Amino acid sequence: MFHTTVLSAGVFGLAGAMLLTAGCGDDDDDSGESAVCEAQSQLDDEVDKLEDLDLADTSVSDLKSTLSDVGDDLKSVEDAASDDVSSEVDGVKSALDDLQSAVDDLGSGESLSGAASSLKGSISSLATATDDLETAVDKPDDC
Repeated sequence: MFHTTVLSAGVFGLAGAMLLTAGCGDDDDDSGESAVCEAQSQLDDEVDKLEDLDLADTSVSDLKSTLSDVGDDLKSVEDAASDDVSSEVDGVKSALDDLQSAVDDLGSGESLSGAASSLKGSISSLATATDDLETAVDKPDDC
Protein backbone atom coordinates (compact mmCIF):
# COMPACT_ATOMS: atom_id res chain seq x y z
CA MET A 1 0.00 0.00 0.00
CA PHE A 2 2.77 2.46 0.94
CA HIS A 3 4.66 1.59 -2.25
CA THR A 4 1.54 2.23 -4.39
CA THR A 5 0.91 5.59 -2.67
CA VAL A 6 4.49 6.72 -3.27
CA LEU A 7 4.34 5.59 -6.90
CA SER A 8 1.00 7.40 -7.43
CA ALA A 9 2.34 10.57 -5.83
CA GLY A 10 5.38 10.41 -8.08
CA VAL A 11 3.31 9.94 -11.23
CA PHE A 12 0.96 12.81 -10.31
CA GLY A 13 3.91 15.00 -9.38
CA LEU A 14 5.60 14.30 -12.71
CA ALA A 15 2.37 14.97 -14.60
CA GLY A 16 1.90 18.24 -12.74
CA ALA A 17 5.45 19.32 -13.49
CA MET A 18 4.97 18.52 -17.17
CA LEU A 19 1.78 20.60 -17.28
CA LEU A 20 3.50 23.54 -15.62
CA THR A 21 6.42 23.29 -18.03
CA ALA A 22 4.06 23.13 -21.00
CA GLY A 23 2.24 26.22 -19.74
CA CYS A 24 5.48 28.16 -19.52
CA GLY A 25 6.73 27.23 -22.99
CA ASP A 26 7.03 29.66 -25.86
CA ASP A 27 4.09 29.82 -28.16
CA ASP A 28 4.10 31.15 -31.69
CA ASP A 29 3.11 34.66 -30.59
CA ASP A 30 6.05 34.87 -28.19
CA SER A 31 8.52 33.82 -30.86
CA GLY A 32 7.02 36.37 -33.26
CA GLU A 33 7.28 39.10 -30.65
CA SER A 34 10.82 38.01 -29.91
CA ALA A 35 11.74 38.22 -33.59
CA VAL A 36 10.29 41.73 -33.84
CA CYS A 37 12.08 42.82 -30.68
CA GLU A 38 15.41 41.40 -31.86
CA ALA A 39 15.08 42.98 -35.30
CA GLN A 40 14.09 46.33 -33.78
CA SER A 41 17.06 46.17 -31.41
CA GLN A 42 19.44 45.54 -34.31
CA LEU A 43 17.91 48.40 -36.28
CA ASP A 44 18.27 50.72 -33.30
CA ASP A 45 21.92 49.71 -32.89
CA GLU A 46 22.70 50.44 -36.55
CA VAL A 47 20.96 53.82 -36.47
CA ASP A 48 22.85 54.66 -33.26
CA LYS A 49 26.12 53.83 -35.05
CA LEU A 50 25.05 56.05 -37.89
CA GLU A 51 24.30 58.94 -35.54
CA ASP A 52 27.69 58.50 -33.84
CA LEU A 53 29.70 58.54 -37.08
CA ASP A 54 32.29 61.26 -37.40
CA LEU A 55 31.53 62.27 -40.97
CA ALA A 56 34.91 63.99 -41.29
CA ASP A 57 36.62 60.62 -40.80
CA THR A 58 34.13 58.41 -42.65
CA SER A 59 34.29 57.49 -46.31
CA VAL A 60 31.29 57.48 -48.59
CA SER A 61 31.67 53.72 -49.07
CA ASP A 62 31.69 53.15 -45.29
CA LEU A 63 28.54 55.23 -44.96
CA LYS A 64 26.89 53.32 -47.79
CA SER A 65 27.80 50.05 -46.05
CA THR A 66 26.18 51.24 -42.81
CA LEU A 67 23.09 52.34 -44.73
CA SER A 68 22.91 48.89 -46.31
CA ASP A 69 22.99 47.35 -42.81
CA VAL A 70 20.18 49.69 -41.73
CA GLY A 71 18.16 48.61 -44.77
CA ASP A 72 18.72 44.93 -43.98
CA ASP A 73 17.65 45.45 -40.38
CA LEU A 74 14.57 47.39 -41.47
CA LYS A 75 13.63 44.52 -43.77
CA SER A 76 13.93 42.15 -40.81
CA VAL A 77 11.63 44.35 -38.73
CA GLU A 78 9.16 44.58 -41.60
CA ASP A 79 9.16 40.80 -42.07
CA ALA A 80 8.67 40.12 -38.35
CA ALA A 81 6.26 42.93 -37.47
CA SER A 82 2.52 43.02 -37.83
CA ASP A 83 0.70 45.22 -40.29
CA ASP A 84 -0.15 47.48 -37.35
CA VAL A 85 3.23 49.21 -37.74
CA SER A 86 3.29 49.44 -41.53
CA SER A 87 2.97 53.24 -41.52
CA GLU A 88 5.95 53.52 -39.16
CA VAL A 89 7.96 51.10 -41.32
CA ASP A 90 7.07 53.24 -44.35
CA GLY A 91 8.29 56.32 -42.46
CA VAL A 92 11.66 54.70 -41.79
CA LYS A 93 11.89 53.54 -45.42
CA SER A 94 11.21 57.07 -46.62
CA ALA A 95 13.82 58.61 -44.31
CA LEU A 96 16.35 55.93 -45.30
CA ASP A 97 15.65 56.51 -49.02
CA ASP A 98 16.17 60.26 -48.56
CA LEU A 99 19.48 59.68 -46.80
CA GLN A 100 20.62 57.15 -49.40
CA SER A 101 19.79 59.61 -52.17
CA ALA A 102 21.80 62.34 -50.46
CA VAL A 103 24.78 60.00 -50.11
CA ASP A 104 24.46 58.78 -53.71
CA ASP A 105 24.56 62.39 -54.88
CA LEU A 106 27.97 62.86 -53.24
CA GLY A 107 29.98 60.47 -55.37
CA SER A 108 32.48 57.98 -54.00
CA GLY A 109 35.51 60.27 -53.99
CA GLU A 110 34.02 63.23 -52.17
CA SER A 111 34.51 64.00 -48.52
CA LEU A 112 31.55 63.75 -46.22
CA SER A 113 32.71 66.66 -44.11
CA GLY A 114 31.52 69.21 -46.69
CA ALA A 115 28.05 67.68 -46.72
CA ALA A 116 27.99 66.93 -43.00
CA SER A 117 25.23 69.35 -42.04
CA SER A 118 22.75 68.13 -44.65
CA LEU A 119 23.65 64.51 -43.97
CA LYS A 120 23.27 64.99 -40.22
CA GLY A 121 19.79 66.38 -40.84
CA SER A 122 18.89 63.30 -42.88
CA ILE A 123 20.41 61.02 -40.26
CA SER A 124 18.39 62.81 -37.59
CA SER A 125 15.20 62.29 -39.61
CA LEU A 126 16.01 58.60 -39.91
CA ALA A 127 16.61 58.36 -36.16
CA THR A 128 13.28 60.05 -35.44
CA ALA A 129 11.43 57.69 -37.79
CA THR A 130 13.18 54.73 -36.18
CA ASP A 131 12.17 55.97 -32.72
CA ASP A 132 8.56 56.21 -33.92
CA LEU A 133 8.77 52.62 -35.17
CA GLU A 134 10.29 51.48 -31.90
CA THR A 135 7.46 53.11 -29.96
CA ALA A 136 4.91 51.34 -32.15
CA VAL A 137 6.67 47.97 -31.83
CA ASP A 138 7.37 48.23 -28.10
CA LYS A 139 3.81 47.98 -26.93
CA PRO A 140 3.51 46.99 -23.27
CA ASP A 141 4.83 43.48 -22.65
CA ASP A 142 5.85 42.97 -26.29
CA CYS A 143 9.58 43.44 -25.88
